[in-house]
Amino acid sequence: MRRFPWILTAAVLAAGCGGAGSEPTAPPPPPPPPQAPLGLPTTISVQAGDGQQGEPGSVVPIRPVVIVRDGAGRALSGVTVTFQVDSGGGSIQTASATSAADGTASPGDWRLGPAEGRNVIRAAAGALTPAKLGAAGVFGTKTLHEGDLVSGTIAVTADGPLKGTTLEVPSGAFPSSIRWSLEQRSAGDWPLRPGITTVGAAMQITSTASGMAAVPLKLTLPAPLREGFQRFILIRNPVTGAVDVLPTAASSPTTVTALAPHFFGNALEFARATASNRARLVAGGYDAMVVVADIAQADLDRDFDTGFRPGVDDWEFRSVRTELVPEGMHFGKQLSAMVHFAYRKASHGALWRKYQEATPIVGSNRLGLRVTSLFELTKSSEVVNNGIVATRNALPLAVRDQVFYSYLKASLLVTGLPQVISATSPDP
Repeated sequence: MRRFPWILTAAVLAAGCGGAGSEPTAPPPPPPPPQAPLGLPTTISVQAGDGQQGEPGSVVPIRPVVIVRDGAGRALSGVTVTFQVDSGGGSIQTASATSAADGTASPGDWRLGPAEGRNVIRAAAGALTPAKLGAAGVFGTKTLHEGDLVSGTIAVTADGPLKGTTLEVPSGAFPSSIRWSLEQRSAGDWPLRPGITTVGAAMQITSTASGMAAVPLKLTLPAPLREGFQRFILIRNPVTGAVDVLPTAASSPTTVTALAPHFFGNALEFARATASNRARLVAGGYDAMVVVADIAQADLDRDFDTGFRPGVDDWEFRSVRTELVPEGMHFGKQLSAMVHFAYRKASHGALWRKYQEATPIVGSNRLGLRVTSLFELTKSSEVVNNGIVATRNALPLAVRDQVFYSYLKASLLVTGLPQVISATSPDP
């Protein structure tokens, strides 16, 4: 019985000494230092949705998102972010949001304002410098109509900013069928003077028409009436960019209608073209852009000075008879002086006695007499005068003078150039 404990002791020792040849296990690494607690909001910046483009009135495809961070650049959750429309007149889905676990917040859908131009929304969190997101409202190019017409009305019925547009071609306006094309375009690049703003999209009108319409064409464009403003339809030469005004024929709370003897673009540019250039222009058909513009009534009521001065910017001779024009010059003298003022004075100087060879002998200004005679011979005067008379006479008699006076003032404001006035005696 004395040997039994020894047996147990040997067994325990054998178990404790087993595997004496293996490596010892390495101790575990020390735990990482505890992270510093998140700090206070330090910055709010744009995360997504900046720099987009879409049609006015539409929702941009990417929702705007901002992110809130602390001083160490870590995203912060639970921060209240407020959103507001800064410019452009659009709308957002929600005016306030709380930053998520990743520090981001969004106002939801962003609908652009109704007009073309820059839209901006602002995101703010407390006293932090706000973040701003911008988007451009631009009307895209879209075909509205393509087809032939002898006479009748072209109507735009497709949804869009130009829905409700009509172009009326009266019977007898042209001797044969005309091919017409109407296309929606952006009005964002129109070179307008301060205080004149476009309404809705522009429209490009092209056709195979040649020359003046025998009866004025009637164009109606959609445009809501604003208090304190008058609406006008502007016409632009798409090549040169020159802008003019079409005389208003009628208006309603939602539309404005203008008369057009042609769709060539700027009238003075048409008048200054030589006979051969005008023949090519006419042969090429109509090509012009139109858009509605708002002009404040206060601007229409004020005085406006184009800078044209008698004794400086006109010819020094009267409307005399010449060998080329034995019946005498009428509109040609005035119209040629206006063309010089608009397109040549800046580079060639004032017109008065500029080309007179022997002061004060009228006949010594051979160049002046020839130029004014050519304006008569190429029918520049007739084209402009007939267009003015035809459009004025197509207006309702009760409002004819007032409407035409407003059209004259609008033309001065839009073009900054002197305008042609045709004075006629009333019928007995």
